Amino acid sequence: MRHMWMMGIALAAGCSGGEPADCPVCPEPTVAGPTLTDFETQLVDPMLEDIRAGVRPWDDQSVGICSRDGKKRECVEFLGASPGELPPGQYMVSAILRVPDVGPEGTWNVTLNVDCTTTRQTDNGSSTNTNNYNKSYSVKYVGAARG
Repeated sequence: MRHMWMMGIALAAGCSGGEPADCPVCPEPTVAGPTLTDFETQLVDPMLEDIRAGVRPWDDQSVGICSRDGKKRECVEFLGASPGELPPGQYMVSAILRVPDVGPEGTWNVTLNVDCTTTRQTDNGSSTNTNNYNKSYSVKYVGAARG
């Protein structure tokens, strides 16, 4: 028996308290308010850049399918977002994300949308099953060294 995985993964990030259209991740900067000194600007600019970048993948191998070992929820081998034909085994969808270091818990949310088609090849032919689902998660900053 062989399995063929074709997956479309999309992450939508936003802030809490509204629909994405009501709560843009990267609003246009406004000019209203006090003028910052050079010292204040040096302190605030890195935080603003992080906020404007929003929730994002940790690196180029942090969102996709992984093989896993037994009941552990650990990625043994990263296989990519569309790994193609896979042998029988245990797999999971994994997303390691960078989250801005600002805001209380519940400020940053992501939605995982998965479209997965599995084709099983047997001696008697093949069958195809398509699964579509989405799930929302509240995410938070856990440190600079890990997602």
